Amino acid sequence: MDHDKLRKLTNRGWNTWYTPSMTSHVLLPYGFCIGLCFKSRSEPKVIRFLKVGDRDLRPAERSWDGAYTRLSFSAGSTKITVESAEKDGEQFLLVTPGEGEGPAPALVIEASLLWGRPGSVFLKDGRLGAEFADGKRVDIYTTGRKDGFVHALGSCPCVSVTLDGPVAVATVPVTVGHARGVMDSARAAVLGQEAGYGADAEVYRAMRSCLAWNTVYDPEHDRICTPVNRNWSEGNGGYVLFEWDTFFAALMCGMDNRELALLNAFAITDEMTDDGFVPNFAVSNGGKSRDRSQPPVGAMTVLRLWERFREDWFVKEMFAPLYRWNTWFHERRRLPGGAMCWGSDDYISQSGMKNETTDVGNLQGAKYESGLDNSPMYDGAVLTPRRAICFWRTWV
Repeated sequence: MDHDKLRKLTNRGWNTWYTPSMTSHVLLPYGFCIGLCFKSRSEPKVIRFLKVGDRDLRPAERSWDGAYTRLSFSAGSTKITVESAEKDGEQFLLVTPGEGEGPAPALVIEASLLWGRPGSVFLKDGRLGAEFADGKRVDIYTTGRKDGFVHALGSCPCVSVTLDGPVAVATVPVTVGHARGVMDSARAAVLGQEAGYGADAEVYRAMRSCLAWNTVYDPEHDRICTPVNRNWSEGNGGYVLFEWDTFFAALMCGMDNRELALLNAFAITDEMTDDGFVPNFAVSNGGKSRDRSQPPVGAMTVLRLWERFREDWFVKEMFAPLYRWNTWFHERRRLPGGAMCWGSDDYISQSGMKNETTDVGNLQGAKYESGLDNSPMYDGAVLTPRRAICFWRTWV
């Protein structure tokens, strides 16, 4: 095994891979997306992309791999629950409306190909689907009855159905009862795994749900990773990874998801700058903090993951960049007396502009390197110039 093989093995299957929407279910490696959108009669726009913070959206329990997911949100006055389950390579979705005032909302089912993947999507005889470059075909079936009122404002094939009761959507012919059975079985498996943590089951559920809902596919590097949240990622053009946040995410995933733990450790380490340090943050299109790092917890993370999984190849691939990073800290973040400190280099880009943040080469930049940006323990800290590099420390 190596990193490239691991990446190719995990870049597949149904999951909520698409950063802008938690109600989009995507099949990798094809990039085929079944987008669940909604139309309230009381609002002019179709509700197309949903994330935490939108419409009282509440992500609930789910598996790491998308074998089961559940969330709820509001469309107008109607509370809607969306569940998904994967079984034998087929995708099942069940959309259940609660009671609400006024006419029932509509469910708009969209079919699209993301990230420029080859293939075609179609709407034929009322059925959505897609055909891919390797000859594979996926058809989308639904139990919903056509909604004659809604005309979705989209740029891809779609079907609108009335959400006046539970509606099933699947890649095989399905009934609501069948879909309900698939969901119940998949959810029972998720809850059973949680129960194995005993008194800590609820804590484990919260941790896994948070991490799994934030796990997305990054097409720029053809990888799966777990940014801090979807909103930050979308606001930065696709993804945003913070250094020790991502290493800690790797540790938490390592409780029972070997692949995602290793992938996250690789993801942030691969963002290493030309100067030889893992940056405080890295975003899409090559943006990263080239003036500062963050606490060097990478080696500790790799050790803990090796102790759990005994993957020698993983340590061998990670050793060189981690050694370089720790050497950088030793050489660039020491006070004259030998004590370690945080800092922010006065980095100037080749274009003559400051780097991606305004706090470069100053006290706030150095505080960012600590990872505890707003901690009062750094009140009164000062910057001490040394070899054109800015250091700081707290005076006692």
